[in-house]
Amino acid sequence: MTLRGKTYPDSLSSDSHCPPRGSIEYNLGTQWSTFTFTAGMDDNSAATSGTLTISADDETLWTGTVTLGRPRDLTLSVKDKVRMTIAYTHDEGCEASDSWVALGDATLVR
Repeated sequence: MTLRGKTYPDSLSSDSHCPPRGSIEYNLGTQWSTFTFTAGMDDNSAATSGTLTISADDETLWTGTVTLGRPRDLTLSVKDKVRMTIAYTHDEGCEASDSWVALGDATLVR
């Protein structure tokens, strides 16, 4: 994934198919303390924005809009969390299906 011209080789990304939303869950097993990543829309996306929500054990850790060309660095506490969910939408619908919400260099730290 590329966010504002910077390539992030170890990234998580949404798929580019319609419908423009989805989620994935990770079993953390209470073994991690921090989740760090750079959130944004991939530079090659047709959509200019999307919504990203990170939650763990039914608690929202972060939710917000990610915008093309404006990546943001985030550090979230996942201490003592069992399951983390990453959910996304592309705000411009199926017309912009070639779009990717990206989590650049997503890393779990013990």
